[in-house]
Amino acid sequence: MYQAGDRIIYGGSGVCQVKAVGPLEGSREDRLYYTLEPIYGSGIVYAPVDGPVFSRPS
Repeated sequence: MYQAGDRIIYGGSGVCQVKAVGPLEGSREDRLYYTLEPIYGSGIVYAPVDGPVFSRPS
């Protein structure tokens, strides 16, 4: 599992920095998500920790 501050390559979003790991704010489910911020672009990506999208350390 990645930690806050790690940089990863995530699917089509490219290089992202992990901002947080945890449940989605306001969600009642126990599933964990990565909060990712793309380095070359804008926005925030919420990716399930156990999701099927390819990711690897950068």
